[in-house]
Amino acid sequence: MHFNASGSERKKRNLPVILSVAAVLLLILGLLAWKLPSLLTKDTDGPDATSTASEAVGSETAGLYESATETEEAALTAKASTAPQDTINDEQLEAENAAAYREAEALLAGGDEQAAYKAFSALGDYQDSRQRAERIYGEATGRETMTKANVGDYIIFGKYEQDSNRTNGQEWIEWLVLAKEEDRILVISRYVLVSRAYDAALSGCTWARSPLRDFLNGSFLNIVFSEEEQDRIPVVTVAADPNPSFDTDPGADTQDRVFLLSVVETDRYFSSDESRKCLATATAVAQGLYLSEIHTLNGTPTCFWWLRQAGRNMKTTACIDADGTIHPSGYFSDEEYVGVRPAIWIDIS
Repeated sequence: MHFNASGSERKKRNLPVILSVAAVLLLILGLLAWKLPSLLTKDTDGPDATSTASEAVGSETAGLYESATETEEAALTAKASTAPQDTINDEQLEAENAAAYREAEALLAGGDEQAAYKAFSALGDYQDSRQRAERIYGEATGRETMTKANVGDYIIFGKYEQDSNRTNGQEWIEWLVLAKEEDRILVISRYVLVSRAYDAALSGCTWARSPLRDFLNGSFLNIVFSEEEQDRIPVVTVAADPNPSFDTDPGADTQDRVFLLSVVETDRYFSSDESRKCLATATAVAQGLYLSEIHTLNGTPTCFWWLRQAGRNMKTTACIDADGTIHPSGYFSDEEYVGVRPAIWIDIS
């Protein structure tokens, strides 16, 4: 027989179960309430972990900054300790310039005008250095000085690199006076200034069409002489003198400021082979100029130098040998080991 309980009785019997479930739920909620904060902040050190972490990052950044600053200071200190000793202050610079100025004055007083000129020039705008340099050069190359020069004397005119040291500026060119007229003088460079082929293409050209003529009246003229000095170098007729020893084409007369002497002129203006011997500049030697192993002038090896006519044929050019003799048959025109002694007329009126 089955016994059927009423609804109220069933409720009474289920109440303990409901209460037990509720208690369990409350217990779980309590545990969650207690554990949740710690679970949410598991990787931090507490409820203030965000600010603490920020402080930690700030502290670390500050530490890095301080470390970098210390490193920079150490680097600067090291750099300062190894700085070049030639870093000088204004007082030291003034003292050095003053000493160099006194040295330039001493060179001038000792008669070494060119060295004094270079010393004053190197000082730039210090005191009156630039003006003094210009005055020294002006006096050495002035018309008054030129008018006093006689045949056989040496004069100064123009500047060109000669010691193969570009750091100390160009050197004054010395010229030998070959002839003197009322208002002008004929001069030739004392030394071989350039080592250069007469005609590198070996084309059989005359002086009128020679690349060496173009060089002398172009680049050389403009490098060596200022505009004022060029005004003192007249354009003259350079005669197409024939080679007296060979029936080669002398070409046509030319109008030049700078030229080479001819066979006839070297015989006219030089009295002996010894007087035609020539030394060379360091620059010409550096360019490949041949120096004699036998012939010397004052103990220094001499060299060959070009004349302006064709030699035994149109692919050769007459020259002066290292012993000073005139060599009318010449050497091949494309030889680069033969030197150049430019000649010019200078107006002294």
